[in-house]
Amino acid sequence: MREFLDTGYYPLLPSNTLNELLEVMVATKESVFPVLNDNGHLLGIVREEHIRPFILNNQLRYQFIVEDFMGVGCQTIPPDATLQDAIKVFDSTHVWMLPVVDQASGRFLGFLNRAVIMDNYRQFMALF
Repeated sequence: MREFLDTGYYPLLPSNTLNELLEVMVATKESVFPVLNDNGHLLGIVREEHIRPFILNNQLRYQFIVEDFMGVGCQTIPPDATLQDAIKVFDSTHVWMLPVVDQASGRFLGFLNRAVIMDNYRQFMALF
């Protein structure tokens, strides 16, 4: 499963302003962002749909922080899980990006992207 791990994420701090988050969104193509503490532990996830109503309101850009928008208690998966385990979690949670967290250290390692896994699965099945 490690070969599917996306480590090119853009971490946020809970104290980042909405404006800082919007600047990151403009500079990237990402729509899901991990919120980490100083030790790299996952505190939550911010999804584009969480902030969509605020994007065009310039007055609110400095009134809100990332912590106000992050979803907490999201389902995670360990790096040693199988692809079958990952697909089960994707199916049960209906998410497209699944955070991978090292259980021993508690550190966030990256995301599994459902679309990437399914594309690779389709390519593999086409060989048979």
